Amino acid sequence: MTGAPEPPPGVDISRPSAARVYDYLLGGTDNYPPDQMAGEMIKARAPELSDSAHANRSYHRRVARWLAGQGIAQYIDIGSGLPTATNTHEIVRRVVPSARVVYVDHDPQVLALGSALLGSDPDAIVILADMRQPGDVLQHPQVRELIDFSQPAAVLLSSVLHFIPDETDPYGLIRRYRDALAPGSYLSVSHMTGENKPPQAVAALQALGQSAAEGAFLRGMWWWIIEPVVVLIVLFVGLYLLVIGLDEFANPRLRQQG
Repeated sequence: MTGAPEPPPGVDISRPSAARVYDYLLGGTDNYPPDQMAGEMIKARAPELSDSAHANRSYHRRVARWLAGQGIAQYIDIGSGLPTATNTHEIVRRVVPSARVVYVDHDPQVLALGSALLGSDPDAIVILADMRQPGDVLQHPQVRELIDFSQPAAVLLSSVLHFIPDETDPYGLIRRYRDALAPGSYLSVSHMTGENKPPQAVAALQALGQSAAEGAFLRGMWWWIIEPVVVLIVLFVGLYLLVIGLDEFANPRLRQQG
């Protein structure tokens, strides 16, 4: 049986959600039977995907810690998901105690649980917004109050872009977030890939995407590098590119800090 609390108004628990399935795979309790069934399907058909959830969370923690080590004191964590052990604000404040963090998610359950966790913390907030609408995120009154866009900041997009279909223009979305940042800022991206995955793993994700509130749109690893090549020009123009995590999240520079 689930140990999750009663869902807040507007939350449909009859279908699995990405945030709650991810929470289940990480060993959390803020999930419901449909999420658990989806998680068990993933474990049965493609157990390596459960490991990938933990690897991605480890990547997120290492990147946040590394960014704090560069002196970054402002963070926008987009598609943050349900609170888990060692959240972004907790990680970066070990290095930069005054760090300010905005969590962004479109799931009302994330807003409810995240706000309860943060309490009256004046420098860490959760807002309810859709990452596909960068204007709504970047112009949100609470975001403008907390984040000084004239100063360096970090935008974290950890394991969320594979929910954005090509027709929604993921390239354009990232450019809009990038263009809002001051010089010296960082943009972190991790993306699930169907590259080198066994067919049953891809099928499991496709089945989950069909049943979940959000679909999963797998792209090959080369989506970032070769399809097309100009993505590196259009997407990362003006940025110094740190290729982190393409080798199964095993970049030595970050692993030493993990």
